[in-house]
Amino acid sequence: MRSILLLTALVFSANALVPAAGNAALDSGAKAAFEVFPPEVNLKYQRDRQGLVVRVTEPTGVHRDVTKEATFTVADPAKAKVENGIVAPVADGETKVQIQWNGRSADVPVKVEAATVDPEISFRVDVMP
Repeated sequence: MRSILLLTALVFSANALVPAAGNAALDSGAKAAFEVFPPEVNLKYQRDRQGLVVRVTEPTGVHRDVTKEATFTVADPAKAKVENGIVAPVADGETKVQIQWNGRSADVPVKVEAATVDPEISFRVDVMP
């Protein structure tokens, strides 16, 4: 019984030391790299959509998808709209989407062409891989 108590005490004391060493990079003030993919959006036709992915690379090298935590704002809502990171055309022209996360921001240029054209659905173009 004493050996089990001793083993438990050793495990808890070792666990107390590990997080302090593991968080050293975060405590030193190092910032995570902030990236948005794709770097530009080109929309053609009424049904076209493009998803944006916001990724952070921690100082430890770990990648995290923070798309759901980010906020998206379109500079000119008359040209494009964005909902949950999905950009859709409104009218022909150019604008940009500003993405913000945790005090960081990035701009993604958006180009819209033929926003009012709704081409016929084609199996070969729209369905076949």
